[in-house]
Amino acid sequence: IGVPLRTDHPVVVTVVNHAVNLAPGTMVVDIDDDPTVVYVHVLHLEDPADVHAEVRQLETLTLAAFGLEPIREVA
Repeated sequence: IGVPLRTDHPVVVTVVNHAVNLAPGTMVVDIDDDPTVVYVHVLHLEDPADVHAEVRQLETLTLAAFGLEPIREVA
């Protein structure tokens, strides 16, 4: 599942990547640049929208933790 991020800050992308990998049954398999998209493999996937929401929440929390602002809006 591809989840576009609202930032390309390397610290945020790294923290989101590691947090997703720590969750059981999930793994980041690829990250694209410009715009940044995190591709997540999920075992026992029920609803892709839940994965989008969870990764976006991780991104939002990471941005807030480092005092950063998103650089773009994504749908």
